[in-house]
Amino acid sequence: MRWRVGVLLGVAAACLPASVLAHDGRFEESGDLVHALGVWSFDAPGVVLLGLAVALNAWAYRRLRRTTPSFRFARWYVRAFGTGGLLMLVGLISPIDSYSDDLIWANMLQHVLSTLAIAPLLLLAPPVTQ
Repeated sequence: MRWRVGVLLGVAAACLPASVLAHDGRFEESGDLVHALGVWSFDAPGVVLLGLAVALNAWAYRRLRRTTPSFRFARWYVRAFGTGGLLMLVGLISPIDSYSDDLIWANMLQHVLSTLAIAPLLLLAPPVTQ
């Protein structure tokens, strides 16, 4: 029951407009590291959809393990999918995304993260095909 309340609170927080979170998407070119780490862009639909995909994958894995005890589906598949989702979240709402429009290295970091880390992790977590 507690996890359902947490999910509901997470969805509610994801749907808050950026102005309520005291972030308007703009930042000063101050060069201050503390300020730079505090600039998070928050895309509510993307966060909700990503959370839904990870939750559905974990739910399907748990249900399959419960209903079919003889089925061997390694737990690291789910961990790989969750890690890929977490890295996707970091790449798309962290300061990396906020600075990717202005700094080419931040944009390239997003590309490298998505091609060399996120995609292989998601591919390592195969869907159930039996």
